[in-house]
Amino acid sequence: MCEARDWGISNLALQKSIYIADMVHMGRHGTPITSEKFEAWDYGPVLPSVYGRARIFGNSPVEDIFPDVGRLEGEALSVVREVAAFVSKFTPGQLVNMTHSPEGAWAKYYKPGYMHLFIPKEAEADEFRRRRAKEG
Repeated sequence: MCEARDWGISNLALQKSIYIADMVHMGRHGTPITSEKFEAWDYGPVLPSVYGRARIFGNSPVEDIFPDVGRLEGEALSVVREVAAFVSKFTPGQLVNMTHSPEGAWAKYYKPGYMHLFIPKEAEADEFRRRRAKEG
């Protein structure tokens, strides 16, 4: 996602973008892009491992600190590129609002004050299907 956004994406936007890409891939293909489950945090879905690496950049663009991450290919890469282009039109705050949809998976699993609440992959797929149905 960072590479698809020309390394001009903050940690917050990165988290939301990866979530949206994972949700789209789950909804279309029934498989996730990432094997790690997202957790329902205050500012939306978060991959703790990515957050742990990228938090040092604060609101600045995340640099290439993921040399050991496998490269995507095929449909997964296509979805990431599609989502990267789509989310580039939105501010990080708008992405937070998107992932905080009351009908979304995050809202179903988020509990204020609780940590390590996982969002099931199937809930991501359900969110994609609901969003698709709303679009008509």
